[in-house]
Amino acid sequence: MDKTVKYLGGIGYILLLVGPLLSFGASAAGGLAIVGVILAAVAWILMGKSLGDKVMLANGIMMILGPIITFVAMFGILMSMLPTANPPMAPKNPVVAIRTLMLVIAIALIVGIVCWVLQVLSHLRAGNALGISMFRYSAYCQILSFILIVLAFIWMFGNITAIVPLLQTQAVQPNPELLLKIFGPAFGLIALGGLLSIASNILSAIAFFSIEESPGFVGGL
Repeated sequence: MDKTVKYLGGIGYILLLVGPLLSFGASAAGGLAIVGVILAAVAWILMGKSLGDKVMLANGIMMILGPIITFVAMFGILMSMLPTANPPMAPKNPVVAIRTLMLVIAIALIVGIVCWVLQVLSHLRAGNALGISMFRYSAYCQILSFILIVLAFIWMFGNITAIVPLLQTQAVQPNPELLLKIFGPAFGLIALGGLLSIASNILSAIAFFSIEESPGFVGGL
């Protein structure tokens, strides 16, 4: 395997990890995550070509196209919600705006799920093909993170009838303990999912840096 893949992927996932953390102190540092996505995407494309794996190739392409598609969709909804020029400053039909917003959300969800599935499958296939277990461990962390976040939203929507009265009480008499009671379980699941997501990036970086020790292509998922 070309060492280019090793360094592009390893550095890419490191930047994906540290970029968002550094962005809290310096806004420009958030751009490191974008660079990380590009480097990791190129690494997956090169690996896909080297191993003849279309899933890895598609994963790399979607890592680049996914955010672009989402951005274009978000830009489209913002433009569609602006007042029209004829007649001047005429507001958009709220029903149309809501439908457009729902469409954008649906597109973003579909793109996100496709990107996530390709990411997980690529890690599993790379782990099997190259004999590097860290790729598989990263995929397992991504799966567990996704499950925990989904469970958090299921819990919130499943308890919406109990949450709304508590929120109304919170609006009248702010109480931090009440907020913790309302959102504590969901935030706990999301926080754990976030930690697993961080762990998956660390494992992915380690996996890419271990590529030179891999025995080569030994099969697919």
